[in-house]
Amino acid sequence: MQRTSRAMFACLMPSPSRVTGAPVTMLNLAYTAIVFAWLFDPKGEGGLTRNLTARLMAALKL
Repeated sequence: MQRTSRAMFACLMPSPSRVTGAPVTMLNLAYTAIVFAWLFDPKGEGGLTRNLTARLMAALKL
């Protein structure tokens, strides 16, 4: 998951610099939470997932 988070940051950044540490870990945790929300979305319509994604990305300023 850390590699996935690093790849996500690499896609967001205009120049290929190496991002490590807390930002990568926070994105990893957010991404994992979003996946679990999607898996356990009670209505199956993705509303919970979309809401959580918007909130977490805003909290991470992404």
